Amino acid sequence: MIFIAVDARTEYEAIAKGTAACRQLVTTDGPVDNYELVSETTKPAPQLLERWQSLPDATRTTSETGQQLLERLRDVIDSGTPGWATAPSEFPVLYDEWGIGISERDQIATLEEASHQWLVPALALQEQPDRESSSRSDPKTPTKQRLFCRHCDEETGHTFEGRDTVPNPSIPETPIWECNRCETPQHGPTPE
Repeated sequence: MIFIAVDARTEYEAIAKGTAACRQLVTTDGPVDNYELVSETTKPAPQLLERWQSLPDATRTTSETGQQLLERLRDVIDSGTPGWATAPSEFPVLYDEWGIGISERDQIATLEEASHQWLVPALALQEQPDRESSSRSDPKTPTKQRLFCRHCDEETGHTFEGRDTVPNPSIPETPIWECNRCETPQHGPTPE
């Protein structure tokens, strides 16, 4: 789980800004591979329901729900744990609307005082490397890169998915990249 703190007048505006911030986190050097806003989740995973009774699509930081979330975020920062992740993580659990991590207790206090601050919860998705796969055997191989997506008709972030294997050994394996926005696979450059 991650939370995006945004300055907005309405819930709709908060969700839109939360979406933009999450897109910043899914860049070439971003800390997450993909995201899903709670507002877009149709059926939450059982692991999420175990930790939370319910999560709002977005909530003002001055509301009761917002205050409860901020208190839990303070606890996470104080304990130095990765938060509510089900897998180990090195990235923060709270970000501003520009996608910059918030990891200081006094920064959270500033959020409480602002009248137009909202928290937008999202699921941060990280791909776990397949230990048996030879396509990603080198941990230094970059797994994200900006490429031109034919489906989106613009340059977007792509994730290296592996190599297209062909039964003929004379044909080299082709790198496969997937668009982070539309999830369309395409051939791309060899990760260096």
